[in-house]
Amino acid sequence: MIGTTLKNLLDEREIKVNEFARQIKVPAQTLYSIIRRDNMKIDFELLLRICDALHVPLETFCGTGSTGQPTPEEWETLWKLRRLDDHGRFVTLQLLDAECARLQAAQRQPERNKIIPLYMTPAAAGYASPALGDDYEDYEVAADSYGALYPRRFHCTGQTRRDDF
Repeated sequence: MIGTTLKNLLDEREIKVNEFARQIKVPAQTLYSIIRRDNMKIDFELLLRICDALHVPLETFCGTGSTGQPTPEEWETLWKLRRLDDHGRFVTLQLLDAECARLQAAQRQPERNKIIPLYMTPAAAGYASPALGDDYEDYEVAADSYGALYPRRFHCTGQTRRDDF
């Protein structure tokens, strides 16, 4: 309802009802009454002034306020997006598309930890690694830790290139 939404917006922004009433030039008692009644009846011009002062669209106060309603932070993000020039909007939307694609890919294929052998005795120069079962333990690492630590040095062959150093 309108009163609850107004109260939540003011609380999130740490604005006192009296200060906000002075800002939009209405009696504080009018705002307190709206908050206390918490129904859908309000003077339309007053609602427009409230929306303008809080930088939120009119839709913020419509509906049930349940799922599907953008949060004040989402409205603020949209407000900022609208202030950008064409290039800024293009770059921001490209970033959002890339992030959504990453999340969708992660949902399709859950990340699993990798098991790597951890040898207790290092191989000496000229000798192969100890045979499996000799002197090692399985060690679990996060799936992305290898790439995060060595983004360019190690490739699918597992070998380094001279120009990587």
